[in-house]
Amino acid sequence: MIKLINSIAFSGFFALISAFFLANIASAQVISPPALDKSGMQTIKLPTSAGVSGNGEAEVRSPTTNSLQLRSLEVAGLPTNLPNASITVAEDGVVKIKNAVVFQIAGSTFFARTYWGDSYIRWTMRTNNKTKIAKRFDGVANYSDLKVGHILNIDGELLSGADTLNIEASFIRDLSLENENASFKGKILKTDLGLANFTLQTDDGKILTVNTNGTTAIKKGLLSIQINNISTGDRILSVEGNYNQIKGVIVASSIEVYQDQSVFAPRNFQGTIKSLSGSVLPATFILVMKDREYNVVLAQNSPIMKANRSAADLKRFVDGDTIRVYGKIRDTDLNTIDAEVIRNMNL
Repeated sequence: MIKLINSIAFSGFFALISAFFLANIASAQVISPPALDKSGMQTIKLPTSAGVSGNGEAEVRSPTTNSLQLRSLEVAGLPTNLPNASITVAEDGVVKIKNAVVFQIAGSTFFARTYWGDSYIRWTMRTNNKTKIAKRFDGVANYSDLKVGHILNIDGELLSGADTLNIEASFIRDLSLENENASFKGKILKTDLGLANFTLQTDDGKILTVNTNGTTAIKKGLLSIQINNISTGDRILSVEGNYNQIKGVIVASSIEVYQDQSVFAPRNFQGTIKSLSGSVLPATFILVMKDREYNVVLAQNSPIMKANRSAADLKRFVDGDTIRVYGKIRDTDLNTIDAEVIRNMNL
């Protein structure tokens, strides 16, 4: 739909639009599908009485050749997703276009079409260093992100003195760029370790699928962990990555999982000893508890005691002795305890 406000100050554009509507009621005969040029422009010439010539001519696709035209575009590797467009042109030449399809890119200029069913118009879009480009959901994009086949909304102005549809674009929204960098936080509702993903409910109520891959960095506090160390109910402080708002899926580049700091507070651990590394300090051993095992590290000055808290000798410690360790779990290794004091309850 083309809305003209009062009169267009650009005579070439006015003549072109007039010819375009005349063409819709004209009888266009197509004997065979013509070859496509490099920009995919298959043109059916208007009658000479329409008064349109050159690059500014309007074009009409015959309904009888629609499927053949689409097949020709497909074979040529050109766009076949051709949504209906809308155009608004103000009397000062300011243009707003929705759903323009990119057909060719040449340097800082690209060529597009706008479609209405089986009719279309060609446009030449010029950009410069002041042209702003955004992704579908407002993320910043670069001119190099535009590709043939992308669907664009464009704001700009008709070039002064031009008798063809040439526009100096001031703003471009690329509707085909759906993925944007994003960050979320929330709570894990469920995990699927087989697919290496989990479902996240964000703090603002969104439900997202968080996919991970071999490059995803996952940290819990200071500790680097794997996806199988994440559990339902875990609090996610941050997940960052490439987000598709339409699908509700984010491919995570980094994930930060909340770590309860009380885990690292000094406390008592009790179990049995095995694999003592030596009879003098510093030394290590494995503390076997009911539900898990810890690596225990004894420093050079760690007190060694009997059950009554008197001094003991490591030479008397044997596998299977009951050991009480006072110390704290390392914040970089949840399987290691740095012991401050150990007591052999069997001595």
